[in-house]
Amino acid sequence: MCSPMHCLKASTRVVRVLVHHNSKQNSPNVIGPVDAGRVRGMLMLTADADAKLAADARKEVIERELSNFSGAYHHQAADIESAPSDGPFHTAEKGLVA
Repeated sequence: MCSPMHCLKASTRVVRVLVHHNSKQNSPNVIGPVDAGRVRGMLMLTADADAKLAADARKEVIERELSNFSGAYHHQAADIESAPSDGPFHTAEKGLVA
């Protein structure tokens, strides 16, 4: 097991990779600034056995993605409304607010 600071630094690097690797505007996972695959991947980082580390990671994910969802709700409302309720966007949305 790594120290909490080391794990958080490693998690932050993974988050950066996910942000750059998964941002594809032509993907069915993407509505506006929200990449559902990226959100779900980032949320998986919050499942660490260390409760404090998991809480810190979740806080970072929420702070990062809430503004993206807000922008999507404002600018892509029609796309969101037409997205399937069990599709990638709404699955990521549910994971973020759970």
